[in-house]
Amino acid sequence: MDIKPGSCPNSINVDNKGVVTIALQDEGCPPDSVNVYLEQCGKCLEGPVSLSPERYNYVCGFDLYPCPGTTCLTRDCYVVKFKTQDLSRELCLADHVGEEDLYLRIKFGGCFNSTDSVRLLESKKDK
Repeated sequence: MDIKPGSCPNSINVDNKGVVTIALQDEGCPPDSVNVYLEQCGKCLEGPVSLSPERYNYVCGFDLYPCPGTTCLTRDCYVVKFKTQDLSRELCLADHVGEEDLYLRIKFGGCFNSTDSVRLLESKKDK
């Protein structure tokens, strides 16, 4: 699994109205609906919540770029897009902005279970 492929750290702005892209290694079942968790040091903070992606497509030979110092992996993947506001609302992400060692876990179809690190940010608002 790779949140925001090509970026490191994997930052999500919890106020954003766009989408979060996540690459999920093909394990033989499409991600029509997934269970998503927010974890910290192996402990579940929020979730599971069941989310349907905004859209997804299957990509053969997709390059997953983990953080610097690790090897690029090329895998067949589902490239999945979730509405940022859905993730933020359902997992109460704003409550965890600035916390360290956060991970998103995604499970689906009894055949996929993976995590990737995430850094949660919020927009700077004029006071």
